[in-house]
Amino acid sequence: MLGKEDDGFKYAMMTLDRTRPVVGAQALGLAQWALDYAVRHTKERVQFGKTIATFQGLQFMTADMVTRVEAATPTDLQGG
Repeated sequence: MLGKEDDGFKYAMMTLDRTRPVVGAQALGLAQWALDYAVRHTKERVQFGKTIATFQGLQFMTADMVTRVEAATPTDLQGG
C-alpha cells in the first residue's frame, strides 16, 4: 500500500489538481482542431452547386465555434 489508509481520495484529488491544466490544454487543442476541420470541410463540401460555407446557417454555427474556442484560449496565446 502507498500512503496511509483512507488517504486515497486525498491523493487522487491532489493529482487531479496538478493535471487539470494539462487536461484543459488538451481539450482546447482538440476544440481548435475540430474548428479547423469544420472550416476546411465547409469550404470543400459542395451542395446545390455551391460550397456549404456560403450557407448562412453554417456561417452562424462556425461563428459560434470560433467564439467559444477564442473565449477558452488564454490571452497570452492570442498575442496579447
